[in-house]
Amino acid sequence: MRILVTGGSGRLGRNLQASVRRDSTTTWDFVANARGSSRSGPGFLDVTDETAVHDHIAATRPDVVVHLASLAGPVCNDDRDRTFAVNTDAVRNLAEATSALGVGRLIFASTGAVYGDKYSVPASEHAAISLNSWYAESKYQAEQAISEITANAPQLSAIVLRIFNIYGWGFDQSLVSRLWDSQSVPVVLKGMDNFSRDYTHVSSATDAILAATTVTVTDPTTTLNVGSGVALSNRDLTQLLGANRPLHFTVEDGEYSYSCANIDAAKRILGLSPLAPTAVSLAQALR
Repeated sequence: MRILVTGGSGRLGRNLQASVRRDSTTTWDFVANARGSSRSGPGFLDVTDETAVHDHIAATRPDVVVHLASLAGPVCNDDRDRTFAVNTDAVRNLAEATSALGVGRLIFASTGAVYGDKYSVPASEHAAISLNSWYAESKYQAEQAISEITANAPQLSAIVLRIFNIYGWGFDQSLVSRLWDSQSVPVVLKGMDNFSRDYTHVSSATDAILAATTVTVTDPTTTLNVGSGVALSNRDLTQLLGANRPLHFTVEDGEYSYSCANIDAAKRILGLSPLAPTAVSLAQALR
């Protein structure tokens, strides 16, 4: 089996590279994004270049494509056109190429942000969509494009992974990491009890991706939440992390904000067994 991974040099891509089991039956092709630079050749692929994407897939003939290349963070608030070019248009082009060239499986790393942050119980895949950022909107439009294309491509199945707040190696800007390192830079928290998140160790995301490459699914597109399934308030998080080392933070007033995954479907379909957030597991993951 041959697996193409876009965004191979990104945070999630590097973690995936570290976790794959190299064997004689699977060939992994990790490509880094070359957009906006002079980089080209083996190992690089501009995912916004429709022709380059088609030609790379035609030349390498992967059985599975894992699409991790994405824009996230502050840039998505500053540059709408670039956000949708990378997070939506490039995904549509990739899905069309996989369909046209006979790829069997497309795995797309989406986000739990598509549910918004104004609900109060863990969101299932059937929960209401609430798009309150260009990032969330661009990812959701990409999901819709994939669903439209797979509906007309009998040989192609897609698995959309809505991944919640990742922490771990490489994710230095996660609140978990910033609090852990707050001895040097104090962290500002928006309330202690009204801000809750599902903090997902990166190993849960890579485990889900690996399982998705081989799992049998019956629908053209299967959407699954990936998280810990546990909502931690800022108070919970500081207590767990503070059990291991002193933390430095200040608290300001903030609006109610909640984001957490119901992961029953991922447990059933992918066998997901996420790292539970405890004082011990958080400390081990961050050291």
